[in-house]
Amino acid sequence: MASAKDLYQALCGRAPRFPDEVAEQQVREWQQEAVKAIRDMFARMRRHLDGRSAATAGETGDPRQAQAIAKRLAKWKDQERQMVEAVQSEKLADEARKWLVRGFERGKVDRNEPTPKLPLRVEVLREIARTTADADLEKAIGAGVVKDALALGAAPRTSDGGEGASVKKKKSTEKGEAQAKIIAALMKHHEYQDGSCLKQEPIGVRELARLATVGKTSVTRFFTKQFKGRTNYRAACRDVENLVATLKLLNQEYSPYLLFGHTPPGEGDTDED
Repeated sequence: MASAKDLYQALCGRAPRFPDEVAEQQVREWQQEAVKAIRDMFARMRRHLDGRSAATAGETGDPRQAQAIAKRLAKWKDQERQMVEAVQSEKLADEARKWLVRGFERGKVDRNEPTPKLPLRVEVLREIARTTADADLEKAIGAGVVKDALALGAAPRTSDGGEGASVKKKKSTEKGEAQAKIIAALMKHHEYQDGSCLKQEPIGVRELARLATVGKTSVTRFFTKQFKGRTNYRAACRDVENLVATLKLLNQEYSPYLLFGHTPPGEGDTDED
C-alpha cells in the first residue's frame, strides 16, 4: 500500500516540502538561542576564573599567574567571537535548514504542528570548533564545557510555580555532596597530602563507594564525568606525576584555566610555584 507521501508526490508531481518561511523562522530563532548560550557559557567561565584567580592571587602574589590569566581571557574572547560568527554564518544556517527538511521527509518533523525546535546539541558546537580550526576550543567542548554551561544556565520549569525548582535544587546539592565525599575518599586511598601521594594502586568502584559512603552508581558517574571512564583513571595511576596532577585538579589546587589550555599540570603553572 502506498504511503501518504507517495500519493502526494504522484498527485502533485513532487514530494511535500517543509515550508520555507517556517524553516527561515526556526533557523533565526535557533541562531539567536545559540549565540545567547555561547555568550552565557563564556561569561560563566570568566566569572569562575575571576573568582578563583582573586583567591589564589591574594595567597601567592605570583605575576606569572596574572599573565597566564590575562592570556587565557584574551583567548576566550577570540574563541567567543569565532563561535558567534560561525553560528551566524550562512553555512550553518543552510545546514539547519537541511536538518528541518530531512526531519520532515523522515516523518520526524510535522509542519502542521507548532514549529519544532532545532536542537542546540554539543555535536553541533563541536563541529563549529572544527570549522574554526581551534583544537583548544574543540577540546573544551569535548570535555563537556558547553554541555555543562547550557545545563547550569537552564532555569527549572515547574507546573505549579516553584515546588519543582526546590526538588531540582535538592538533587543538585545531593550530587555535589556525593562528589565531595568521593574526592575525599580518593585522596585518602592514595594517601595524598601536600602535593604528593604515597599509594599509586587504583581503587575499585565498590571499595571507593564504601569509603565514601555513597552508592556505586554515584562512583561510576564520578569516573565518567571526571575521567571519561575508569580506563583513564587507571592510566593516571601508572604514572605518579600524572596521578599527583590529577589529584591536584580534583582538589582544586589549580586554577580552572588550566583545564582549557594546552599546558599540562605540573609544568610551571601551579599555584604553588
